[in-house]
Amino acid sequence: MPTNYDGVPGATQSPSSPPGPGVSPRFALPADGDNRNGATWAQMGKVAADFLAWLTDPFGISGSWAQRVWGVQNARLQRKWYLDHMGHPAGRIVKWTEEWPANYPTGDNQNGPGGPTAFTHLSQVGWVATVTMAGSGPAFAGVAGFTGVNLPSTKLSNLLRIDVGATVGDYSLVARTQNQIFSADNSIAMEGDVWPGALAVAQSQIVWGFGGMPTAGLIGGMFYTDGSANWKCVCGDGSTLSAAVDTGVAVAGTAWQQLRVEWWGANVADNSASAMRFYIGGVLKATITTNLPTGQGCSPNMGAKKLSGSALLTSFFGVVQFSSNY
Repeated sequence: MPTNYDGVPGATQSPSSPPGPGVSPRFALPADGDNRNGATWAQMGKVAADFLAWLTDPFGISGSWAQRVWGVQNARLQRKWYLDHMGHPAGRIVKWTEEWPANYPTGDNQNGPGGPTAFTHLSQVGWVATVTMAGSGPAFAGVAGFTGVNLPSTKLSNLLRIDVGATVGDYSLVARTQNQIFSADNSIAMEGDVWPGALAVAQSQIVWGFGGMPTAGLIGGMFYTDGSANWKCVCGDGSTLSAAVDTGVAVAGTAWQQLRVEWWGANVADNSASAMRFYIGGVLKATITTNLPTGQGCSPNMGAKKLSGSALLTSFFGVVQFSSNY
C-alpha cells in the first residue's frame, strides 16, 4: 500500500542536500538495465516534496549569516532584491513613494505683477517648488486641497496642484532636490499619474520625468506636451536633445493618465544597450537610445509652462513612485 509523505523543509534526502537558499534538488536517475524498485522512485518524490515544502515557507540556513533567505534576479541573472538572513527586505536599492500628504507646507505661491522667481521647500522629503511669472497672477505649486479651481472629478490620492500665470512664458515646477545618477550599472523607474487640465493641449506645456524643460541643457529623459494633440518624449545628454518621439497617445485634458519613465544602463539591460523607455497606461510607447544622460543628471520634475492664451492654467499630479538599484 502507498505511504503518505509530508514534505519536511529542512530534511536531508540522499543524494540531495537539504533545501535552502540557492540550493537545487538532486535526484538519482536509474540507468537502463538497473534493477530498481519502488523505493528508488519514492526517494525522488521525497526530495521533491521537501523542496516544495521549503518553497511554501522559506527560511535561512542556520549559521550562514551572509546568505540570503530569498532573492530575485533580472533577466541577466543579476540579483537586485532579496530577503537577508534576518528576513528583512534588502538589496542595493533605493525606493520612495511621494503621496503629497495634506499636512505638507503649501508650497510656493506667487502673486504678480512681475514677482521674482521663488524657491520654497515643499515638503520634508526634499521637493522644491519654483514659480516664475511676468505678469499678474496668481500662480501656485503645492499640495491641493479638497476644494478648489478645476479639481479633478476623480481623486486617486492626495494631489499636487500646479497653477501657471496668465502670461506666455510663465511656469511652475516642482522638483526633487537631489540630482539623479545615470550609470551603465543602474536601472531607474519613475511612475505617476497626471491630470493635464482642460487647457493643457491648447495653451500649456506639461512636463513630467527626469528634467524640467525639453531644452538643450536637459540631462535626463521626460514626457512633455507642446501644444499639439499627443504626448511626446525626449532625452538629453546636457548639450543636445534626441529627436522627439510622438507617442501617438492624446493628452487627456480632464482625465488621469499614468506615465512611467525607465532608465536602463547597458550593464543591467536585457539587451546590453543603454536606453530610456517611456510608458503610458502601462504600455511601452517609446524607446530612445540617442543623446542619453550620463553621470549626474536631472532629478524627478513635474510642472507646466504657459504657451499661449491668457487664462489661468491648472494641472494636477498624483502619487509618484521611484525605484533604482545602486
